[in-house]
Amino acid sequence: MYQFNSGITFYDNELNRYALGTNTNTLQFNLDGSLDIYIQHNSPASELVSNWLPAPAAPFLLIIRLYSATMNQIYNPNLPSVDPNNV
Repeated sequence: MYQFNSGITFYDNELNRYALGTNTNTLQFNLDGSLDIYIQHNSPASELVSNWLPAPAAPFLLIIRLYSATMNQIYNPNLPSVDPNNV
């Protein structure tokens, strides 16, 4: 998670968390196998903090890095939308 200030820098936050990924052992998946990630400034409910990526209150830069087994998945990723009004 990056913030815009005098340049582009990591967003310092109370969790010292700057990314979520497959090496994040605390992620909690939904019963159907899907994953909800909360990208927002304010902390979500305590049971959702494991899936929270703290974001600045000001504009920020979100980068999604994908690794895939097939070229089709790389050129046609199935990414969920980010709702800027729900953060």
